[in-house]
Amino acid sequence: MLIEYFVTNELGDIVDQSDLETPFGFVVGTDHMPQGVEKRLLGQEEGAHLQFTLDPHEAYGMVNPELVRPMSRKSLPPDLDIRTGEQYQARSSIGPVSFRVNAITDNTIVGDFNHPLAGQRLSFNVKVLQIRQSTAVEIALSLSEARRQF
Repeated sequence: MLIEYFVTNELGDIVDQSDLETPFGFVVGTDHMPQGVEKRLLGQEEGAHLQFTLDPHEAYGMVNPELVRPMSRKSLPPDLDIRTGEQYQARSSIGPVSFRVNAITDNTIVGDFNHPLAGQRLSFNVKVLQIRQSTAVEIALSLSEARRQF
């Protein structure tokens, strides 16, 4: 499926959007979009324009306190300018993972590995540009990317 979209939080701020020059393409059912979004897109036709609001459990989930954890500063490159509130990416045994820095001490960084939009009620504005059957290669690549994210 090929879509254009933008997402706003409860304050009306745009918190995510597709690239204006390159619409967002994804394979339905491979966890590249929140389940609530996919649920609303199923059965739509090309050209459909949808506006809907999702509670956190349908979007990016609730904030999980177990995903906020301390890390040794030594686990990150020594020349990295680490700042509280900033988003970073690190390598793990399952591939790259993103985290936000919540706190910094001399030896420790507290990283929040929740999705940046977890816990938020979000409004979606979506236009369906193209619907087609995915190829076997697209499905395989999409599934392998989804596995690396978790």
